[in-house]
Amino acid sequence: CEDVVVKNLSHDNVVQILQWGRSNNSKYISTHAARFIEREFSRISQSATLFELTPTEMTELTQSQFLQSTELELLAACCRWGEHALLKKLEEREPNLVADTCHSISRRGLKKSEKSGEELKEILKPLAENIRKDYALPPFHQDLTDAYNKGILEQSPLGQDLVVCASTSEINPDVHWLKPDDESCGPRYYRPYHMALLKHRNLKDPSWIGKSPESTTSSESTQIKFTNLYPDILDENVYIEARKRISDRTKQANFMSLTRSFHRKMALEMITRQTLIELDIPEECLSCRLASENSEKSITPPDVLPYL
Repeated sequence: CEDVVVKNLSHDNVVQILQWGRSNNSKYISTHAARFIEREFSRISQSATLFELTPTEMTELTQSQFLQSTELELLAACCRWGEHALLKKLEEREPNLVADTCHSISRRGLKKSEKSGEELKEILKPLAENIRKDYALPPFHQDLTDAYNKGILEQSPLGQDLVVCASTSEINPDVHWLKPDDESCGPRYYRPYHMALLKHRNLKDPSWIGKSPESTTSSESTQIKFTNLYPDILDENVYIEARKRISDRTKQANFMSLTRSFHRKMALEMITRQTLIELDIPEECLSCRLASENSEKSITPPDVLPYL
């Protein structure tokens, strides 16, 4: 029955199915529904389905590493969702005498002052914290400027590398891409950007595919620790096969060329989830992490995007 539900996910019913799966403790359905929303968010954000998402679900989406949306699209979607949430909130406070008249909020909509008021900023605050404004393209888009002016987003501090000329206030908006901070989470995995990057790299160096990269990471940082968390449930032979597939995939050029620990960790999570899906292994049965990580469980939400 769960397979039938998952196969019939669509842009119109996915949020309702996600909420139904969570309320009925169906992790299989809710996980696939959440991943469907991540993959199709650009389209969902343009429909009324967006307004069915709860504040918690919107927060989870903005935190996702694999949300298939640009930062500007995500910002616009958050603003639309926030304005709709504010409209509903004001409708609940509206006197019954005014309801359903030409003066009702539902008919006149939000005023300009309400769209930049404190209530809207309070609604959007948990979402705005997860907008990666440093990786928005183009960096000086009008939507970003409007969000700064309304107080929805806060300006990042100007680092030494960001300022090109202090006397003219000229800055380099690409410094976050070219010289990422070690603690920075970096940009999300956005498939169109990834494909464009691969195309550019292949044109620049056609022999790159299949070429073993020069080792830039220590052997310790690429060692992987596996744990069978439920040996009574996960058969030993299946566990060994999962370990083998994951280990083989982490030896490929795409993984070995990642120099930052954050990106290796993210890639390992994608590889692990692809393998678990292939072998029909529940996520909670197997733990896989880099040896350089602490024992704390990763907080990146599950994903079923294919590893490239």
